[in-house]
Amino acid sequence: MEMAKSIALALVLSVFVGVAGGVIVGESGARWRIDLADRQSAARAARAEAEEQARRAEEERLTEARRLEEEQREAALAAQRQAVAAYDPMATQAGVVNPMAGLQSQAPVASQPTLTASSEDYGGLPIDDGVEITFYLCGACHSLQLVTQQRLTPQRWDHLMDWMVAEQGMPEQTPEDRAAILGYLVRNFAP
Repeated sequence: MEMAKSIALALVLSVFVGVAGGVIVGESGARWRIDLADRQSAARAARAEAEEQARRAEEERLTEARRLEEEQREAALAAQRQAVAAYDPMATQAGVVNPMAGLQSQAPVASQPTLTASSEDYGGLPIDDGVEITFYLCGACHSLQLVTQQRLTPQRWDHLMDWMVAEQGMPEQTPEDRAAILGYLVRNFAP
């Protein structure tokens, strides 16, 4: 009987130790799984934070690039405005003599055109070769009085036409039309 009690006691102890050992092993395994989940969660959070920082850094870089581009555009526009404001198409250029120098005290020059009654058909421009194309081209943008009051050298008329094309939006003329207009202006409105 003693032997049966010993075997029963050994069985009870082995079952108890097995159950208790399983609980200990089970608790240790659960802690390991919790620790692993915590580490994985922390790694995901760190990765998300790094991605967010990279996104913010890229956004800041693009914002700075746009700001610099806008500053450059503004600087270029300011320089262009300054150049346009400083440009005077009537200013003396190197090598071009002022066509009006010394003429202020002289009597009117006989070569000035005399207007005829038929010149009224062309806004008061003298009738001559090239009057029609000059009338339509010049009169499309400004008063023809602006033309008739000028007394410019051939170089200044040529320069003035280049300036009007480049800066004022006047359409570019064919070489033949340009020659006809310049010829008319030089013949009728030179110093």
